[in-house]
Amino acid sequence: MDDYFTVRQVRHRDGSRSFWIFTPEGELFKPALKVLAKYGTSTQQTYAYSLVDHLNWMRANSKSPATVTMDDLHRYMNGVRGEVC
Repeated sequence: MDDYFTVRQVRHRDGSRSFWIFTPEGELFKPALKVLAKYGTSTQQTYAYSLVDHLNWMRANSKSPATVTMDDLHRYMNGVRGEVC
């Protein structure tokens, strides 16, 4: 198993596609599915890859949605923009 969150493209029987996020243990990350299901394929793909990057950053920094702070998020966003704090 990988040690990070991943995005997988899922093809449905009707030919449509979705982008789902899976945990490092290989299980569907249901909180993301609830958010992504609201959007079309292109937007799902963009949001899924952005979200998985953030989830992996939290994991690498031993953070969770319950423990991440605004300062943590500012550092993350500065890193995304290539700015050093």
